Parts: sequence; C-alpha cells; structure tokens
Amino acid sequence: MHTPPTRTRGRFLRRACFALLFMCLGAVLGIALERLYPKAQDMISTRKALVIDGPMGDDQAYLLPPGTVLYYDAAMPEGHVRYRAYFYYRGMPDGDPVPLEPKHRGSLIAPTWLSSPEPDEPAL
Repeated sequence: MHTPPTRTRGRFLRRACFALLFMCLGAVLGIALERLYPKAQDMISTRKALVIDGPMGDDQAYLLPPGTVLYYDAAMPEGHVRYRAYFYYRGMPDGDPVPLEPKHRGSLIAPTWLSSPEPDEPAL
C-alpha cells in the first residue's frame, strides 16, 4: 500500500523541525557552558610575584604570590588586559559596603593595576 505524498511530506517536515530544534538547543547549551567554564587558554598561573597597586596615596607594597591563577576577563583598546582572581576568606572581612548607583547599571568593577616588581628586560 502506498502512503499519500502529503503524509510523507508532513512526517519528514516534523522530523526536520525536531532535528532543527534539538540542534539549536545543543548550540545554546554549548555557548552557555563555554561562558560558564573558562577555557584553559583563558587562565594563566603567574610565574613570579606581582605588585598590586593600592588606592591613591597608599605607600604600602602589596604582592600577589607566584602561582596565583588569573582568569582572562577583557582586552581594552588602550592595550591592557583585565584579569580576575578569586580568593577564599573565612568569615566576613571588615569593610564598608559599596552602594551601586544608577550609573553602574547593576555592576561595579573597580580594577587596580598589577605590575612586575622589577623593570622588564628591553625587547630586542
């Protein structure tokens, strides 16, 4: 018995739509997982201690220890790169809350500078 062409086309169209739907769901899941878990090339482990600049007028020297993992965040058009670092602290550190203002649009990032303790070797 021969099935009418419209039933065959309808069945094929349904299967194609389901395949396209699952392909899109897989792509969305892949993109979400890529953003959630950084890739290995997006992380670096420092080889030496780095100097952390303190707030303006602070004459103290702060060091980020060697082996600290820095996570790539963004490259700026001015030529510098922003990294993130995560730290554990037992309890709650003494501090003052930082109020978010409307100009921060729900997120406040206040980065500071890292530098090498000794001047870099001149490039040849």
